[in-house]
Amino acid sequence: MEGFASAPRGFADLVEKELRALGAEVRTVRQTGVAFRGGWEVMMRANLWLRTAVRVLIAVGECALPPAGGEGDKAYLATGKGKEGREGEVLYRLAREVPWQQWLTPEDRLRVDVRVQRQILVDAVPFLVLRVKDGVCDALRSYYGRRPSVDKEEPTARVVGLVEERRAVLFLDTSGAPLFQRGLRVAAGRAPLKEHVACGILQRVGWQGNRPLVDPLCGSGTFVLEGALLALGVAPGLFRSFAFERWRGVPQEVWRAVRSEAEARLRRLPRLPLLVGSDVEERAVAAAQRNWAALEAAIQQRLPVEWMVRDVSALRPPPGRGEGVVVSNPPYGVRLRMKEEPAVWYGRFGRALRRFSGWQAAVLSLEEQVPQWLGMRPKARWRVDNGGLLCNLFYFEF
Repeated sequence: MEGFASAPRGFADLVEKELRALGAEVRTVRQTGVAFRGGWEVMMRANLWLRTAVRVLIAVGECALPPAGGEGDKAYLATGKGKEGREGEVLYRLAREVPWQQWLTPEDRLRVDVRVQRQILVDAVPFLVLRVKDGVCDALRSYYGRRPSVDKEEPTARVVGLVEERRAVLFLDTSGAPLFQRGLRVAAGRAPLKEHVACGILQRVGWQGNRPLVDPLCGSGTFVLEGALLALGVAPGLFRSFAFERWRGVPQEVWRAVRSEAEARLRRLPRLPLLVGSDVEERAVAAAQRNWAALEAAIQQRLPVEWMVRDVSALRPPPGRGEGVVVSNPPYGVRLRMKEEPAVWYGRFGRALRRFSGWQAAVLSLEEQVPQWLGMRPKARWRVDNGGLLCNLFYFEF
């Protein structure tokens, strides 16, 4: 089985490392994710255990494409006549030939997405989506005598088409909802950080769950919660469902064994390091506490954590607890309006961070001037996709 684990920009290498640990045979690593090979068990483990991926797809069909830029492309773009588009016909035939009945039934609710790498086809995506959808529905109607409905909002089956320069590939999305939806967030802040990005940042800066972790701008608590899951060794997908669970042809006994193995780990959890989350807004801390309570309810254990309402100026190292990592996702103008000039606010934050001798710090921001405002030189910097915004991850050592 050929699979693809999609990843946000900046984290594909982390997804590769996770996949190898799960027993997958890694084929290629791209900026958008990792192609791998494995059976149903590997695919199930990938959904259950990947912390930094977005989705796990399986390839169900592939074919070559005619060369781009010919008269056929020009005629298609000029007329928009459905079946006259060469790529549209290729995708229809490919979708029509896939044995969808191995996994799907007419009771499924279908969604189709198509991504193109051929620049000349960028404006043709809606047409290509339609052709793939027609091919899938016609194939299922040919087998069952009726076709599935289309549901873009709450599908039970999602087909993804990838149109490269020389080939087209069709995938089935085994995950359903994105993997960063852990099933634990019951309260959200004004601009919550995605769980897979938070966990990717923790792994990028080398935090492995054995040192203190402090988030002075905790919002709804994403860094602290992801730190707890990572430190405890709890499968991040254990508290949600996946699309493949409803499919035909899936070895359910394998899935029960994979889940049971992950559930057994809940009975022998290690001790957590010191985890501290604080925020200047009371409602943000209250949201973080609600999410923490949801985690405790899910694993049926009380977990130690420190939540507090405080400004970054009051930030200090926890006494007698050793050195650790300060991690933060400060507000920035695209999503949240800062209440004071960024240079002034970051100046206060930088003075507080300099109290953490021997610690490391990670700051995620859209702004390029963050090191200058903090008054500190970063040891490393990475570019990270945070919800469609290409941000800077600055890493400091004190």
